[in-house]
Amino acid sequence: MSYIRKSRFILPLVYSFAFHHVETESFTTAYQRLESLPRTTNVRTNGRRGMLMSIPSPIDTLTSGLASVARLQYGVTVRPGIFPTDSDATALPTLVKLYDVESSRPCRSVRELITELDLVVKKVIPAADNSRIFKDPSDPYYVPPSSKESFVLPRLVVVENNTGKERILTGAEEIIAYLTDAFPTISSNTDDGEGDASQKVMSLVSDGTSYMPSLLRLSRGSRVCAAADSASSRPTKPIILYSYEGNQFCRLVREVLTELDIAYGLRSVGKESLRRQELSSITGGSSQCPYLIDDNTNTKMSESADIIRYLYKTYGRWTPPSEYFRKGT
Repeated sequence: MSYIRKSRFILPLVYSFAFHHVETESFTTAYQRLESLPRTTNVRTNGRRGMLMSIPSPIDTLTSGLASVARLQYGVTVRPGIFPTDSDATALPTLVKLYDVESSRPCRSVRELITELDLVVKKVIPAADNSRIFKDPSDPYYVPPSSKESFVLPRLVVVENNTGKERILTGAEEIIAYLTDAFPTISSNTDDGEGDASQKVMSLVSDGTSYMPSLLRLSRGSRVCAAADSASSRPTKPIILYSYEGNQFCRLVREVLTELDIAYGLRSVGKESLRRQELSSITGGSSQCPYLIDDNTNTKMSESADIIRYLYKTYGRWTPPSEYFRKGT
């Protein structure tokens, strides 16, 4: 029996025991879904072998949950002391554009800090290798071929409100250093007395676990899928996503936004975020996320599965699992 055939039996059982507390379909239902898939798995997409991008399955929910556990202390809770009441928020920089790939490790480290600093990004722009920003000169965020090779991700464009000047930051290290300095918190200014040794240990742990989400989620959120290979039905008005980095369901939505090549505004709503009050006022009492607002269709909705189906139905050429299986659906 091949490795793929074996994994069809083993993986559902492993994940069922590992994440039995996650609200998802039962093991029996997930197993039956897997067994209903065709045995042929050598389907080619964008030059790669493997199953085409699809609506997230129970296995996706579980692996996304494992990815969140691996980074449990990062990108979840707002740092204490952010935006003290006596500060002048108007002097703080505005995060205008973030060029990002969901599956990218450096991009993830920046998004984790954005959650912890409780920031808003006016526009998150998917920048996968096959994104339209590198192919379509009519795209508002078009990057010409001459600039693509030197286009380092993540890439953040900010406006420094005290001067009104735009500044471009490239690479996780530069962006993190800038944001940490521009948005100081109690935790970033306090010496706990542990010395350099504990900081080095924490740094090693952080570096080690930072690879886990990409490994667990394989190629999800890394490339634009075939369902997005069309200029039709592109959003012309803002799409807003209330999200935080460490949430497993928010991750599923962000992956699909990358795969459909859809730019969106990001509102951070990590734990202890004051923006949860804003979200609660919009929803009528709930601060559950992800939460999507699409001004193009006057749509407001929660629940990751519903959001993902909506995005494919509204902005995709078809709704997965894939064109390979469409004849049978």
